[in-house]
Amino acid sequence: THIPTAFFTLLLGFFVYTRQKQLLLAKIFLGISLSFVAWVVCNLSIWLNYDLSSIVMFSWSPIEMFAVLIYGLSFYFAYVFAYERDISWMAKVAALFIFLPLPLSTITGWNISYFDLNECIAVEYPFMEYYIVMLKILLSASIAILALITIYSKAINKTKQILLLNSGLFLFLLSFFAAGYYSEKSGNYQVEMFGLLGVLFFIGILAFLIVRYHTFNIKLLGAEMLVVTLVVTVFSQLLFIEGYFPRLLVMVSGTTSLFFGYFLTKSVEKEVTLRVDLQKAND
Repeated sequence: THIPTAFFTLLLGFFVYTRQKQLLLAKIFLGISLSFVAWVVCNLSIWLNYDLSSIVMFSWSPIEMFAVLIYGLSFYFAYVFAYERDISWMAKVAALFIFLPLPLSTITGWNISYFDLNECIAVEYPFMEYYIVMLKILLSASIAILALITIYSKAINKTKQILLLNSGLFLFLLSFFAAGYYSEKSGNYQVEMFGLLGVLFFIGILAFLIVRYHTFNIKLLGAEMLVVTLVVTVFSQLLFIEGYFPRLLVMVSGTTSLFFGYFLTKSVEKEVTLRVDLQKAND
């Protein structure tokens, strides 16, 4: 769950940013993608090096900072998407002071109390643990409240898009929080892996908004998204398939899908361009 979710998120993040570098929404989404990948790297290093206390302590220290950054940027993203404007400088200053204890505690080591030799985990100070949990809950609830406000707002004319986006964000953050919280309290850290799958639901909705409503001012055809999804899905099998011939078969299948998918998208683009030209001529 770690590598595929990080790969899909980073792929869409850079795709959106390279298409619209000057757009604030694209920059915020790239920030969400990079923060998620950073969290995944820290979490994966903890999983793979649980018997090395130094690496566990080093990776555990900034992991919650990246997690809260995901929540904060998600709310920022939802706000800018809904109101099509940046937040005020006063709100940015307030957010900075709220977030500041996390990097400070990470640098100074005040967020980690000690290393539990029995469980092979780092133990956080209770105050920082409660502070992080409250931030996650408040930011998730703010996204849900923002979605409800748009339902009754007459000044916003893209209610359906906002509800779709906020629903995807809220479900992603909820699954991310619930799986992480349960795993810490129960000691069953395998549950934490299921929380990562929520990001696929979010980026799936975002991909739909790009194709259907041209979010980020990106004109992406459904055929292009279908080809990308197919190729990535085929090549992702290389992460768990073993053996020379199965891997070779996957590579040949992925390359073939990419080759024919390219010509398919070009054909669809020509058809769409012709249709638009005919419509303009009729008008």
